[in-house]
Amino acid sequence: MTKIFKSRTLRLGIERTRLELRAVIRDVNRLFIEFHLVNIALFVLLAVLLRDRAPLAPGGVSQVAALTVTFMLISIAQLGVVSVAQAVIVSREDGTLLRLRCTPGGLRVFVVEKVAYVVAVGVAVLGVLTVCGVAFTDLALPASPGRWVTLLGVAALGLATTAVIGALLGAVLPDARESLGYSVLPVFVLVLVSGMNVGDRLPEWANRLLDVLPFNWTARGLRSALMPDAMAALETVGGWQRPLAFAVLAAWAGAGALVAVPLLRRMTLQASGSDLARRREKAAARYR
Repeated sequence: MTKIFKSRTLRLGIERTRLELRAVIRDVNRLFIEFHLVNIALFVLLAVLLRDRAPLAPGGVSQVAALTVTFMLISIAQLGVVSVAQAVIVSREDGTLLRLRCTPGGLRVFVVEKVAYVVAVGVAVLGVLTVCGVAFTDLALPASPGRWVTLLGVAALGLATTAVIGALLGAVLPDARESLGYSVLPVFVLVLVSGMNVGDRLPEWANRLLDVLPFNWTARGLRSALMPDAMAALETVGGWQRPLAFAVLAAWAGAGALVAVPLLRRMTLQASGSDLARRREKAAARYR
């Protein structure tokens, strides 16, 4: 763990993140995709259509306002799990990870870069979703400094956690990129269940499973920052449990970062020149 967070590794990873962000901002097509503007537009559309029809939840907030957290969680999962897993698979196929393995600290810098990039972009996306929720629903901004700290802290930890999960997923998936779609399907089922807070309709064992995974704690932490306190009674544990949410997310992020680099190194050690050539041929064949 200490090697991952060495100052040189952090500095190089953040510098690579800065360069990547600058390249994205200068490319309109990438900006549209990377910042998930489709998700934001879909949320605004649903908010406008359902604003006068959605029933009220405890605390007087409409359920369409509560939908803001669901879209936040979807964006977090897409940015972290899907985007990072895709980046790992692409970097494996084009030989980038093999070259990084031969560079001192290269794989650690790669992990730091992906986590920092996801956190930077994700905070911006969640900020826009929050503003849209306030503008198009009866959602209110956090009313105290503590709630602001909760919102920013849970968002950053949730994004970092999903980023390392994406790195782990990309490291263990087989060569075919198509397998990613099947692999992330269960993730999005968990995201929707956690974001929509339907734990009261699930069996007890399913709720216990959700309480082990980071998605439920991310959603609960976001709700605790944005929703009225009266909605805490709807949680399966009967409260927000903010300190535990921070602890669970930090544990997932730390453990994931600890495991990600060895897994990526093991993956590259198993690769050979012929494997890389075969992957490049398969990748080229997709676009013929």
